Amino acid sequence: QTQAPWSLPIIFGVAAPIVIMFGMHYVVTIPLVMTAIAANGFDMLGAGFLVANVAQGAAALAVSLLAKDTDFKAMAASTGVSALLGVTEPAMYGVNLKLRKPFFAALAGGLAGGLICGIAGVKRIVFGPTGLTTIAIFVDPDNNMNFIFAIIGVVAAFAVAFGLTYMLVKKDNKIIEEI
Repeated sequence: QTQAPWSLPIIFGVAAPIVIMFGMHYVVTIPLVMTAIAANGFDMLGAGFLVANVAQGAAALAVSLLAKDTDFKAMAASTGVSALLGVTEPAMYGVNLKLRKPFFAALAGGLAGGLICGIAGVKRIVFGPTGLTTIAIFVDPDNNMNFIFAIIGVVAAFAVAFGLTYMLVKKDNKIIEEI
C-alpha cells in the first residue's frame, strides 16, 4: 500500500472551495481530521484549507482594488478580509463566483500554496479552523520549519490569486463595467 499524505494539501488547496460549495467541509473533513490527529498527532488537510481560504480572500481583495462602485468595493474588501480569517463563503459567493475569473484565480492560488505545503509536508498539529488568526495551529514543536513553510504557502497562495485576479479582471471590460 502506497501512501502520499503530501498530496492532500495540493488536492485540498484546489478542492476546498468546491467541498465548501457542496457543504461537505464539516461532514467529510472533520471526522477525517480528528481521526488523523488522534492516530498520528497531525493532519495534512489543514494546510490545503488554509491556502485555499487565503486565496479566496486575496482574489476578493484584488477585485476591491479595481471596483469603482463603492458598495461593491466595500463588499469585496470586507469579504476578502473575512476569507483571510477563515470564513470564505461571503467572498466566494458574493464576489469570486459571481465574477468567475476571480474564483478560478483563487483556485490557482490554492494550487500554488498547496504545492508548497504539500512538498514541504506541512502538518496541522492542533484541530482548529484555518485562517490567518489561527495559523499557530501549524506550529510543530518537533519541526520549526513546518510553520515557516505554512507561511510561505500562504504568501504564494495570496500572491498568485491576487496577481491573477488583478490581471484577469483589469483586462475584462465587461467585469470592470459591472463592478
